[in-house]
This record gives sequence, structure tokens and C-alpha cells, in this order.
Amino acid sequence: MKDKRLFPEKGLLMLSGGTFLLLIVPAWVPGFLWCAAAAVILCLCLWRLKVPRDTIRELLSKPGYAALALLVNGALWVNFCHTWADSRKITALAGALGMGADVLVPLCGALLALAAAPAVACVLCYYISAGVSDYREGKCGTLPSGKPGVPMGKALLILFAVFVLGISAILLANFYYMDDSPRAAMGYKQWDYFSRYLSTALATLVHGGDYLADAAPLPQLLAMGILAASGVLMLYIVYDRTAFSWWELAAVVCVGLNPYMLGCVSFRFDAPYMALSVLASVVPLLYRNRRPAAYILASLLGILAVCTSYQAAAGIFPMLVMLLALRMWNRREPWRKVLAFVLSSAAGWGLGLIFFKLVIMIPADAGYVANSLPGIKELIPNFFRNLIRYYALIRTDFKPFWLVLTILMAAGFVLRSILGSRRNKAAAAAATVTALLLMGLICFGIYPALATPVFAPRAMYGFGILLAIFGITAAEGEKNIPCKVPAAVLSWLFLVFSLTYGNALRVQKDYTTFRTELVIAALQDMAEFQSGEPVTVQLAGSIGQAPVVKNTARNCPMLNRLVPETFAGGDDLTQYGFYSYYDLRNVVWNPDIDLREMDLPILKDTMYHTIRGEDGYILVELK
Repeated sequence: MKDKRLFPEKGLLMLSGGTFLLLIVPAWVPGFLWCAAAAVILCLCLWRLKVPRDTIRELLSKPGYAALALLVNGALWVNFCHTWADSRKITALAGALGMGADVLVPLCGALLALAAAPAVACVLCYYISAGVSDYREGKCGTLPSGKPGVPMGKALLILFAVFVLGISAILLANFYYMDDSPRAAMGYKQWDYFSRYLSTALATLVHGGDYLADAAPLPQLLAMGILAASGVLMLYIVYDRTAFSWWELAAVVCVGLNPYMLGCVSFRFDAPYMALSVLASVVPLLYRNRRPAAYILASLLGILAVCTSYQAAAGIFPMLVMLLALRMWNRREPWRKVLAFVLSSAAGWGLGLIFFKLVIMIPADAGYVANSLPGIKELIPNFFRNLIRYYALIRTDFKPFWLVLTILMAAGFVLRSILGSRRNKAAAAAATVTALLLMGLICFGIYPALATPVFAPRAMYGFGILLAIFGITAAEGEKNIPCKVPAAVLSWLFLVFSLTYGNALRVQKDYTTFRTELVIAALQDMAEFQSGEPVTVQLAGSIGQAPVVKNTARNCPMLNRLVPETFAGGDDLTQYGFYSYYDLRNVVWNPDIDLREMDLPILKDTMYHTIRGEDGYILVELK
């Protein structure tokens, strides 16, 4: 009989769970207050939980999971030290205790990390053991026809190999993508500004310390492994078997090599945590057949992992839920079961978003993106305005043939869903089209709802997952070959584009180095730099794209948005390499003034740049 009373092991979990919340809460008053409320709710839920005492004892008795929990909490301890180090209240408390904040904060964080370990170990033990048990006991190891197919382990290796081949040109380009350049030079994280605390914690583990030294290509290879696991788990969850056909494997190539995901994988530091947001969206669905409380908790933890790694993936979990609910309905499973699954999924997803918003998320505004919402009256119009802009970008990013294949994949999704349904065909068509439209609305997650969303390619990879969903549905089984072809062809084209893009990055890097060295060579011969006095140098204009990249972009429009500005004035990311990588003597970087407003005389004019200067001020106008 299940035990509902309070006993020491359950009390330990209540205390440990509340401590874990304190370990992850940021240093701001609203989040701390909501954290306290969440801790009370957690304790009440655990107190009412009907669970045998022996079960909790067994979960807490596994030393391997305890060690893993301490490892995870150790990374979170680093986060805790960062977020609380500058707190004025902590400084005041440290002074009252007669010690420095640099001692009190690490000490408190270490105590919290130790106290939270039992709860983390218990959760890890339960979910990992349940996943392994389901894999070993309950899944079919052959294709529907009875043929053996490609087993999961082999499928994972094949998909990983394809993904690594796809990004091989990116790796060989050795390109510092956007903020990779300052991050490699200074070793900072600073993802906390956008509440990406899981990224910060895991980066501590990946890089073996708090300083992020450039370890490429390790982070990008990790990202490919994570995306390969995500693709295989999607097949496992949707098909409910552990063997897949080659057509089915080809369909999930879109997960890792769609052009928008390439914008994530290009980052030498961020890549694995962006990829993790996809995996965190998929893993909770492994537990959809467990008790509702366990599944809701898994969904809640999954969306929290998404929001604290990369929020652009927030729409992937609900898309997969819609697909699975549609398949359940088509199989004539009871309405009550389908509805229970949808409501449990919505509860976990919604509670996770609410917890993130109230407890973890710190308001942020970086100019190009802000995590605030518009007013109630503007929320829906704003959502659809932004959604229309996202799809307008897809229309211009994709080649015409890509768009045709996308439409054919969507048609294949609808057709296969209708033909495979045991329901009335008209009802099946209506349900399938409704699911398709809803997935199209949610594929960009919560970004369209934001007052200032980000429209960069790295924020749009949810659409790539939507393409994979179309392909997975159309590729199922061994019949209806025409439905499978568009997904396989598009996957091949994405593989080719990935290599094209990587080579474009290499060309752009060479062109940037050439243009930068021309400017430095011109400056070093000038009399202003011979006296030893500091000279304020400022850049204006841009070198734009390398000529070869411009030519290629006429055939691949997506390159115009994927290949970033690399040497230009007005943006710290495009100037950092010039100021910090060449050890320029006497050069001062002062962004507080604008030399373009000064009427400086021309000192040198070439086909690549114009140099103006006077009285210790030099303006380089790039052409």
C-alpha cells in the first residue's frame, strides 16, 4: 500500500527540493519571493504524494546518481556565485557576519549544492531508470513489415556521421561567428543576461572551469551528437519502435542540418546548449505513458531546460504533442486518453513557462531583442504581425525548389495522416489540417508574442523541426514512396547547402583578414603612430561580403542572413578582432564619440578604404 504520511526520507526530499530552488533562483527580489511560494507548493505536493518509503530509499541509495547530482549542482554552484556576488544585500550580510562577500557567497552556494543533491539524485534516478526500462522492455525492434531495419544505436551513429559531414566545412573554416570573437579573447559567459542559466552551468563542465577557453570543435561536435540523439528519439517516440528504415532516417536529417540550425551550430561556444534545447523538448515525451504527475513534472523540467538553454525551442514540445495526439486520435484511441495526454502536456508546458517567467527570468532588453510582452490589447495583433514576418523571411531565405519541396512535404504529411487514419476520412482531413495549422503557429515558440523578438536565423530552427515532423509522418513504413521522396531530397539539399555555407565562411574569413591587414598596414606608416601618443581610431562603413560570397548568395539567398558582418564600424562584434587581435600600438577604442561628425581631412584614399585624421583622431572609412 502506498504511503501518504510524512516520514524522514520524504521530509529530506521536501527540504532538498526547496533548497534546489534556492540554488537556481537569480539575485532579484521578485524571483526570490516567487521561489519561496514555489517551495511551499513543492513541499505540499511531496507531502501529499502517495509513494512507498522503500521506493524513496531505493532512489536515494544509488551512489552513481548521487555523484551525477553533485556534478550538476557543482556547475549550478558556479552560477550561484556569479549571480549573487554583486548583491548589495549579500554584501551587507557578509559585513554583519564579519566576512567578505567573496567568502560568504561560495560558502552558501556550496551548502545549497550539497543540500539539493538528494532531490536531484532522486529525480535523475527515477527518470533515467524509467527510460532505460521502457527501452529494454516495451518497444518493437523491427519495421512494421517484420524486416529488421536500422537499430537505434546504429541509427544514432549514422545520423551523427551525417551531421558531422554536414558541418565539416564549418569546422574547417575555423570562423569566429559573431560574439565568438570577444568570448574567445576574454573567456566570459554572460548568458545570464538572457536567463540562460543552464547554458552557463553546462559551459563550466564542458570547458572544465569558469573561464571559457576556445575548445572548438568540441562544442560543435557535442551539438551534433545532441541533435543526432534528438532525431533518433523523435523517431523512437513517434513510431514506438527501436528500428527504422533508411527513408525514416533521411527524414530527420532536417533536425540538424536545416539552414536555421546552422546559424546555431556556427557558434563555437553556444552550439551545444542551443542543441540541448531541442533534446530537452523531446525527452519529456519518453514519459508520456507514466503516471500523470511524473509526466507533468518531466514536461515542466523539460521546458525549464529549454528556457534556460535557448528559448527559441519553446514551440518544439507542443508541436510533437500535437503530432502524437493526432496519431492517437487516428488510431481510434479513447477520447479521454487523448484529452488526458494533451491536458497533461499543456499543464507541464504551461507550469514550466510560468515558473520560468516568475522565478528565473530577469527582464532583459538588448535593443535587437527584449523578453517583454506587449499590452493585452496588442498581444494577438503583435503575435500575428511577427508570425507573418517570420514566414516572409522563410519565403526569401529558401530557394524556390526548397519551397516546393516544403509544400510537398506538408501535403505528404496530410495525405499519410488521412490514409493511415481509422476515422472517417473527412474528419481525419479536418483534424490533420487543424494540427498542421496549429504547429505552424507554434513552431517559432513564444518569440512571435514578444514585443521585440529576434528574427536572426538562429531563432527560427523550430521551422526545421516542423519540416522533420512532416518528413517523419510521410516517411513512415515502406509503402507510398512518392510521399517519402520530398523529405529525402530536401535533406540532401540541406546537406549540400551546409557544405556550401561552411565554405562561404572560410572565404569570408580570408577576405576579412585581407581587408583588416590592409588597414593596419596603412595605419602603421602614418606619422600619428610614431610618437607614442595614444590615437583614437574609429571605423565606419563595412567591407560587406566577399565577392565570392556575393556571387554564391545570388543562388543561395540564405547566405545573406547566415554569413554575418565581419569588419565594419558601429558594431562591437564586427570591430573586436581589429582592436583586440593585432596588438595595435597606441590605438584607443572610444565608442563614446562619433568621428563621422567631425570634419576630418583626408590623409589617405585607396580603392578599399579612406583614412581621415587630425589631432590624435583617425577615422577609417571602409568601402
